[in-house]
Amino acid sequence: MVRSQLIPGRGRLAARVSHPSLPFPGNVSGLFYSIEIPVGFDLNAVPDDPEFFPDKDARGLPKSELGLDHISLGLTSWRGLSGQEFVFPVNPAPGYIDGSIYLQATHNWADVTRLRFGDLHPSAIALSLDVAFDFSMLNAAPATLARAMPVTWDVIIDVDVAELDRQMTLAESVLSR
Repeated sequence: MVRSQLIPGRGRLAARVSHPSLPFPGNVSGLFYSIEIPVGFDLNAVPDDPEFFPDKDARGLPKSELGLDHISLGLTSWRGLSGQEFVFPVNPAPGYIDGSIYLQATHNWADVTRLRFGDLHPSAIALSLDVAFDFSMLNAAPATLARAMPVTWDVIIDVDVAELDRQMTLAESVLSR
């Protein structure tokens, strides 16, 4: 595995229900989770180029965000995720997680092949994930930035308890018909 040039921050877990009977229905019915993880860059591995990394995080590191969308875990409530592991195919196989990170206004793929949920806290849950970043679409990337970067991260993801519970209640009422 390539030494990680990416430093994950504390993420966020969200959910939404998609169904033809709801406003703004999706193409597929289901309960879909999403995860956002702020990402900083190790300046010992990647030079601080203001044109390439215009934004900084609270630590002063160049930043972006890993976005993971359309995560289908069935009707699993977020409260029941602790201790569960899910394996996913890579894009474009059916069931893949739509993952990406933007750098220099370029959409870069991020294939997530494993999510393992750990300890549940009052408003957060531990998460281990395997991600393969693909930076091959970047034109003017620093020479030290690896074009293919597989990583395993252990992070904490925050949850909005009331909103996730609301989405789960909606999913159970609409999708269980």
